[in-house]
Amino acid sequence: MKALYYILGLTCALACATDRLEAQQLPDRSLFLETAFLWNPAMTGLEPYWEVSAVYRQQWLGFDNAPRTASVAIQYPMPKSNSAIGGYFMSDYINPLVVNHFAFQYAYKLRFGDSKNQQFSLGISATVQHLLWDAVNVVVNDPDDPLAPAGDFNTLGPNAGAGLFYTTNARQYDKRSALYIGASVQQAAPMNVVFKNNNSPANLRHTLHAHAIAGGRFTSGNMRWEPSFWVHYAAPGIANGYFHLRMESYDALWAGLSYGTNQTIGIQAGVVLKKGFTKDGQMRIGAAGSFNIGTFGQFRGPGYEFMATYRFAQ
Repeated sequence: MKALYYILGLTCALACATDRLEAQQLPDRSLFLETAFLWNPAMTGLEPYWEVSAVYRQQWLGFDNAPRTASVAIQYPMPKSNSAIGGYFMSDYINPLVVNHFAFQYAYKLRFGDSKNQQFSLGISATVQHLLWDAVNVVVNDPDDPLAPAGDFNTLGPNAGAGLFYTTNARQYDKRSALYIGASVQQAAPMNVVFKNNNSPANLRHTLHAHAIAGGRFTSGNMRWEPSFWVHYAAPGIANGYFHLRMESYDALWAGLSYGTNQTIGIQAGVVLKKGFTKDGQMRIGAAGSFNIGTFGQFRGPGYEFMATYRFAQ
Protein backbone atom coordinates (compact mmCIF):
# COMPACT_ATOMS: atom_id res chain seq x y z
CA MET A 1 0.00 0.00 0.00
CA LYS A 2 2.73 2.44 0.98
CA ALA A 3 4.62 1.49 -2.18
CA LEU A 4 1.64 2.48 -4.31
CA TYR A 5 1.39 5.86 -2.59
CA TYR A 6 5.10 6.33 -3.11
CA ILE A 7 4.73 5.65 -6.83
CA LEU A 8 1.84 8.13 -7.10
CA GLY A 9 3.82 10.70 -5.18
CA LEU A 10 6.84 10.16 -7.41
CA THR A 11 4.65 10.66 -10.49
CA CYS A 12 3.44 14.01 -9.16
CA ALA A 13 6.98 15.01 -8.27
CA LEU A 14 8.19 14.21 -11.78
CA ALA A 15 5.33 16.26 -13.20
CA CYS A 16 6.40 19.23 -11.09
CA ALA A 17 10.01 18.83 -12.15
CA THR A 18 9.20 18.68 -15.85
CA ASP A 19 6.30 21.19 -15.77
CA ARG A 20 4.15 18.65 -17.59
CA LEU A 21 2.40 15.37 -16.93
CA GLU A 22 1.53 13.17 -19.91
CA ALA A 23 0.00 9.71 -19.55
CA GLN A 24 -3.16 7.75 -20.24
CA GLN A 25 -5.77 10.29 -19.10
CA LEU A 26 -9.06 8.70 -20.16
CA PRO A 27 -10.60 5.74 -18.31
CA ASP A 28 -10.15 2.21 -19.60
CA ARG A 29 -12.84 1.11 -22.01
CA SER A 30 -15.80 -0.76 -20.58
CA LEU A 31 -15.98 -4.51 -21.19
CA PHE A 32 -19.53 -4.13 -22.52
CA LEU A 33 -19.96 -3.67 -26.27
CA GLU A 34 -23.09 -1.61 -25.64
CA THR A 35 -20.80 1.28 -24.64
CA ALA A 36 -18.45 1.14 -27.64
CA PHE A 37 -19.77 4.42 -29.04
CA LEU A 38 -18.29 6.29 -26.06
CA TRP A 39 -14.85 5.60 -27.55
CA ASN A 40 -15.79 5.93 -31.22
CA PRO A 41 -18.50 8.46 -32.17
CA ALA A 42 -18.94 6.79 -35.58
CA MET A 43 -20.41 3.78 -33.74
CA THR A 44 -23.27 5.89 -32.35
CA GLY A 45 -26.67 4.38 -33.11
CA LEU A 46 -25.48 1.13 -34.71
CA GLU A 47 -28.40 -0.86 -33.34
CA PRO A 48 -31.90 -0.05 -34.69
CA TYR A 49 -33.08 1.18 -31.29
CA TRP A 50 -32.66 4.26 -29.20
CA GLU A 51 -31.34 3.40 -25.79
CA VAL A 52 -30.24 4.76 -22.43
CA SER A 53 -27.45 3.08 -20.47
CA ALA A 54 -25.68 3.42 -17.13
CA VAL A 55 -22.34 1.82 -16.19
CA TYR A 56 -20.36 1.72 -12.97
CA ARG A 57 -16.81 0.34 -12.85
CA GLN A 58 -14.48 -0.20 -9.89
CA GLN A 59 -10.86 -1.16 -10.54
CA TRP A 60 -8.16 -2.61 -8.31
CA LEU A 61 -9.93 -3.59 -5.11
CA GLY A 62 -6.52 -4.37 -3.59
CA PHE A 63 -6.07 -0.82 -2.28
CA ASP A 64 -8.09 2.14 -1.06
CA ASN A 65 -9.23 4.97 -3.34
CA ALA A 66 -8.69 2.85 -6.45
CA PRO A 67 -9.87 4.21 -9.84
CA ARG A 68 -13.60 4.11 -10.42
CA THR A 69 -15.75 5.33 -13.28
CA ALA A 70 -19.47 5.96 -13.67
CA SER A 71 -21.31 6.97 -16.84
CA VAL A 72 -24.79 7.65 -18.19
CA ALA A 73 -25.27 7.65 -21.96
CA ILE A 74 -27.96 7.92 -24.62
CA GLN A 75 -27.94 7.18 -28.36
CA TYR A 76 -30.67 7.76 -30.88
CA PRO A 77 -30.56 6.48 -34.49
CA MET A 78 -32.25 8.58 -37.18
CA PRO A 79 -32.51 6.29 -40.23
CA LYS A 80 -34.51 8.76 -42.33
CA SER A 81 -31.58 11.17 -42.27
CA ASN A 82 -28.88 8.44 -42.36
CA SER A 83 -27.51 9.64 -39.06
CA ALA A 84 -27.52 9.20 -35.29
CA ILE A 85 -26.95 11.39 -32.27
CA GLY A 86 -25.80 10.57 -28.77
CA GLY A 87 -24.28 11.95 -25.64
CA TYR A 88 -22.92 10.95 -22.29
CA PHE A 89 -21.77 12.08 -18.88
CA MET A 90 -18.79 10.22 -17.44
CA SER A 91 -17.13 10.76 -14.07
CA ASP A 92 -13.66 9.32 -13.60
CA TYR A 93 -12.20 9.28 -10.07
CA ILE A 94 -8.46 8.77 -9.58
CA ASN A 95 -7.64 10.20 -6.16
CA PRO A 96 -6.82 13.10 -5.84
CA LEU A 97 -8.16 13.92 -9.32
CA VAL A 98 -11.77 13.78 -10.52
CA VAL A 99 -12.48 14.32 -14.21
CA ASN A 100 -16.06 14.79 -15.39
CA HIS A 101 -16.73 14.43 -19.13
CA PHE A 102 -19.77 15.93 -20.89
CA ALA A 103 -20.02 14.88 -24.55
CA PHE A 104 -22.27 15.25 -27.58
CA GLN A 105 -21.78 12.89 -30.55
CA TYR A 106 -23.02 12.77 -34.12
CA ALA A 107 -22.61 10.08 -36.77
CA TYR A 108 -23.46 10.26 -40.47
CA LYS A 109 -23.95 6.95 -42.29
CA LEU A 110 -23.30 6.24 -45.97
CA ARG A 111 -24.95 3.12 -47.44
CA PHE A 112 -23.55 1.51 -50.58
CA GLY A 113 -23.20 -1.82 -52.37
CA ASP A 114 -25.63 -3.72 -54.60
CA SER A 115 -28.24 -4.09 -51.84
CA LYS A 116 -27.16 -1.04 -49.85
CA ASN A 117 -26.10 -3.38 -47.06
CA GLN A 118 -22.60 -1.98 -46.54
CA GLN A 119 -22.24 1.10 -44.40
CA PHE A 120 -19.47 3.60 -43.78
CA SER A 121 -19.96 5.98 -40.85
CA LEU A 122 -18.26 9.26 -39.98
CA GLY A 123 -18.54 10.49 -36.41
CA ILE A 124 -17.57 13.58 -34.44
CA SER A 125 -17.70 14.38 -30.75
CA ALA A 126 -17.56 17.62 -28.79
CA THR A 127 -16.60 17.36 -25.14
CA VAL A 128 -16.20 19.52 -22.08
CA GLN A 129 -13.98 18.24 -19.29
CA HIS A 130 -14.38 19.41 -15.71
CA LEU A 131 -11.26 18.75 -13.60
CA LEU A 132 -11.30 18.74 -9.81
CA TRP A 133 -8.04 18.43 -7.86
CA ASP A 134 -7.84 18.09 -4.07
CA ALA A 135 -4.22 18.39 -2.97
CA VAL A 136 -5.15 17.43 0.60
CA ASN A 137 -5.20 13.81 -0.58
CA VAL A 138 -1.78 13.99 -2.25
CA VAL A 139 0.90 11.93 -0.50
CA VAL A 140 4.37 13.48 -0.88
CA ASN A 141 7.75 12.58 0.58
CA ASP A 142 8.54 16.14 1.70
CA PRO A 143 5.50 18.21 2.78
CA ASP A 144 7.67 21.35 2.82
CA ASP A 145 8.65 20.98 -0.84
CA PRO A 146 7.69 24.31 -2.50
CA LEU A 147 6.77 22.42 -5.68
CA ALA A 148 4.34 20.10 -3.89
CA PRO A 149 0.74 20.74 -5.02
CA ALA A 150 -1.39 22.54 -2.45
CA GLY A 151 -5.00 23.67 -2.22
CA ASP A 152 -7.87 22.88 -4.57
CA PHE A 153 -8.06 23.11 -8.34
CA ASN A 154 -11.20 23.41 -10.44
CA THR A 155 -11.39 24.14 -14.18
CA LEU A 156 -13.29 23.48 -17.41
CA GLY A 157 -11.78 22.71 -20.78
CA PRO A 158 -13.19 21.88 -24.26
CA ASN A 159 -11.95 19.16 -26.57
CA ALA A 160 -13.00 17.15 -29.60
CA GLY A 161 -12.77 13.74 -31.24
CA ALA A 162 -13.65 11.92 -34.46
CA GLY A 163 -14.13 8.39 -35.72
CA LEU A 164 -14.67 6.10 -38.71
CA PHE A 165 -16.57 2.82 -38.84
CA TYR A 166 -17.32 0.34 -41.63
CA THR A 167 -19.53 -2.76 -41.59
CA THR A 168 -20.31 -5.22 -44.38
CA ASN A 169 -23.97 -5.50 -43.38
CA ALA A 170 -25.85 -2.72 -41.61
CA ARG A 171 -29.36 -4.00 -42.28
CA GLN A 172 -30.79 -5.47 -39.08
CA TYR A 173 -27.32 -5.00 -37.62
CA ASP A 174 -28.20 -6.92 -34.46
CA LYS A 175 -29.60 -9.94 -36.34
CA ARG A 176 -27.33 -10.64 -39.34
CA SER A 177 -23.73 -11.75 -39.79
CA ALA A 178 -21.26 -8.98 -40.59
CA LEU A 179 -17.63 -7.94 -40.39
CA TYR A 180 -16.59 -4.51 -39.15
CA ILE A 181 -13.60 -2.26 -38.60
CA GLY A 182 -13.22 1.20 -37.09
CA ALA A 183 -10.84 3.80 -35.69
CA SER A 184 -11.17 6.96 -33.63
CA VAL A 185 -9.28 9.69 -31.78
CA GLN A 186 -10.13 11.48 -28.54
CA GLN A 187 -8.65 14.63 -27.04
CA ALA A 188 -7.66 15.64 -30.56
CA ALA A 189 -7.01 19.24 -29.46
CA PRO A 190 -3.79 19.50 -27.38
CA MET A 191 -4.29 21.65 -24.33
CA ASN A 192 -2.38 22.47 -21.16
CA VAL A 193 -4.27 22.55 -17.87
CA VAL A 194 -2.34 24.79 -15.47
CA PHE A 195 -2.58 24.40 -11.70
CA LYS A 196 -3.32 28.07 -11.03
CA ASN A 197 -4.70 27.90 -7.51
CA ASN A 198 -1.73 26.34 -5.74
CA ASN A 199 2.00 26.71 -5.36
CA SER A 200 2.93 24.25 -8.10
CA PRO A 201 3.84 25.30 -11.65
CA ALA A 202 3.13 21.77 -12.94
CA ASN A 203 0.90 21.39 -15.99
CA LEU A 204 -1.41 18.57 -17.03
CA ARG A 205 -1.30 18.31 -20.80
CA HIS A 206 -4.20 16.70 -22.59
CA THR A 207 -2.66 14.15 -24.96
CA LEU A 208 -4.08 12.38 -27.99
CA HIS A 209 -5.84 9.04 -27.43
CA ALA A 210 -6.56 6.70 -30.35
CA HIS A 211 -8.62 3.52 -30.63
CA ALA A 212 -9.09 0.86 -33.30
CA ILE A 213 -11.47 -2.09 -33.52
CA ALA A 214 -11.88 -5.06 -35.87
CA GLY A 215 -14.33 -7.89 -35.46
CA GLY A 216 -17.38 -9.70 -36.70
CA ARG A 217 -20.84 -10.95 -35.84
CA PHE A 218 -21.70 -14.49 -36.83
CA THR A 219 -25.29 -15.68 -36.45
CA SER A 220 -26.65 -19.20 -36.40
CA GLY A 221 -30.28 -19.76 -35.57
CA ASN A 222 -31.01 -17.96 -32.33
CA MET A 223 -27.34 -17.54 -31.41
CA ARG A 224 -24.76 -14.88 -32.20
CA TRP A 225 -20.99 -15.09 -31.72
CA GLU A 226 -18.96 -11.89 -31.76
CA PRO A 227 -15.15 -11.91 -31.61
CA SER A 228 -13.46 -8.50 -31.63
CA PHE A 229 -10.06 -6.95 -31.05
CA TRP A 230 -9.49 -3.43 -29.69
CA VAL A 231 -6.25 -1.45 -29.66
CA HIS A 232 -5.95 1.61 -27.42
CA TYR A 233 -3.12 4.13 -27.69
CA ALA A 234 -2.28 7.16 -25.55
CA ALA A 235 0.49 9.54 -26.61
CA PRO A 236 3.42 9.56 -26.31
CA GLY A 237 3.65 5.74 -26.32
CA ILE A 238 1.19 3.77 -24.18
CA ALA A 239 -0.61 0.99 -26.05
CA ASN A 240 -2.78 -1.97 -25.04
CA GLY A 241 -4.72 -4.54 -27.01
CA TYR A 242 -7.83 -6.44 -25.90
CA PHE A 243 -9.41 -9.54 -27.42
CA HIS A 244 -13.09 -10.15 -26.68
CA LEU A 245 -15.37 -13.08 -27.43
CA ARG A 246 -19.06 -12.72 -26.73
CA MET A 247 -21.92 -15.19 -27.21
CA GLU A 248 -25.57 -14.12 -27.08
CA SER A 249 -28.87 -15.92 -27.25
CA TYR A 250 -31.22 -13.39 -28.84
CA ASP A 251 -33.34 -11.49 -26.36
CA ALA A 252 -32.41 -13.88 -23.53
CA LEU A 253 -28.84 -13.79 -22.18
CA TRP A 254 -25.18 -13.35 -23.07
CA ALA A 255 -21.71 -14.27 -21.80
CA GLY A 256 -18.21 -13.17 -22.75
CA LEU A 257 -14.48 -13.48 -22.13
CA SER A 258 -11.65 -11.02 -22.73
CA TYR A 259 -7.86 -10.88 -22.48
CA GLY A 260 -5.61 -7.83 -22.64
CA THR A 261 -1.96 -7.50 -23.58
CA ASN A 262 -1.51 -5.95 -20.12
CA GLN A 263 -2.35 -9.45 -18.80
CA THR A 264 -5.86 -8.61 -17.63
CA ILE A 265 -8.53 -11.31 -17.89
CA GLY A 266 -12.21 -10.36 -17.98
CA ILE A 267 -15.46 -12.27 -17.80
CA GLN A 268 -19.01 -10.99 -18.22
CA ALA A 269 -22.59 -12.21 -18.27
CA GLY A 270 -25.94 -10.57 -18.77
CA VAL A 271 -29.66 -11.12 -19.05
CA VAL A 272 -32.32 -9.54 -21.27
CA LEU A 273 -35.65 -8.74 -19.65
CA LYS A 274 -38.72 -8.34 -21.85
CA LYS A 275 -42.37 -7.55 -21.30
CA GLY A 276 -43.58 -6.87 -17.79
CA PHE A 277 -42.25 -3.55 -16.50
CA THR A 278 -40.22 -3.07 -19.70
CA LYS A 279 -43.45 -2.85 -21.73
CA ASP A 280 -42.54 -2.92 -25.46
CA GLY A 281 -38.82 -2.36 -24.91
CA GLN A 282 -36.17 -4.46 -23.22
CA MET A 283 -33.84 -4.10 -20.26
CA ARG A 284 -30.30 -5.47 -20.59
CA ILE A 285 -28.48 -6.00 -17.28
CA GLY A 286 -24.87 -7.15 -17.18
CA ALA A 287 -22.07 -7.77 -14.69
CA ALA A 288 -18.36 -8.20 -15.36
CA GLY A 289 -15.21 -8.95 -13.41
CA SER A 290 -11.52 -8.54 -14.23
CA PHE A 291 -8.20 -9.61 -12.75
CA ASN A 292 -4.62 -8.97 -13.75
CA ILE A 293 -2.44 -12.09 -13.79
CA GLY A 294 0.78 -10.10 -14.14
CA THR A 295 3.44 -9.29 -11.56
CA PHE A 296 1.40 -6.60 -9.78
CA GLY A 297 -1.96 -8.35 -10.07
CA GLN A 298 -1.93 -9.57 -6.48
CA PHE A 299 -1.49 -6.00 -5.24
CA ARG A 300 -4.10 -4.48 -7.52
CA GLY A 301 -6.76 -7.03 -6.76
CA PRO A 302 -9.81 -7.73 -8.93
CA GLY A 303 -12.20 -5.22 -10.46
CA TYR A 304 -15.90 -5.31 -11.26
CA GLU A 305 -18.40 -3.55 -13.50
CA PHE A 306 -22.18 -3.29 -13.78
CA MET A 307 -24.30 -2.13 -16.71
CA ALA A 308 -28.00 -1.45 -17.20
CA THR A 309 -29.34 -0.53 -20.65
CA TYR A 310 -32.93 0.12 -21.67
CA ARG A 311 -33.77 -0.27 -25.36
CA PHE A 312 -36.93 1.43 -26.48
CA ALA A 313 -39.22 -0.24 -28.98
CA GLN A 314 -38.74 0.77 -32.62
